[in-house]
Amino acid sequence: MKEFVYVLYLITVPDILDLDNMAFHRLAFENQETCLELAHTLGQEIDPSARKQQCQKIIAYHRVPLPKPDFMD
Repeated sequence: MKEFVYVLYLITVPDILDLDNMAFHRLAFENQETCLELAHTLGQEIDPSARKQQCQKIIAYHRVPLPKPDFMD
């Protein structure tokens, strides 16, 4: 199953004195307006790793779990 989402990549730094402890997050939104509003609020309108515009439309595929084989009961 697939759907379209708008992605915001976000870098967080828990302690500005320890820049080696950065975390990279990927947030997905159903509509672009909400994504752009949050990106503007956080001051990250540009993707921090790829240096491209945030909140681009992408296809998100959902994983469907496979049934457990009979011999594994």
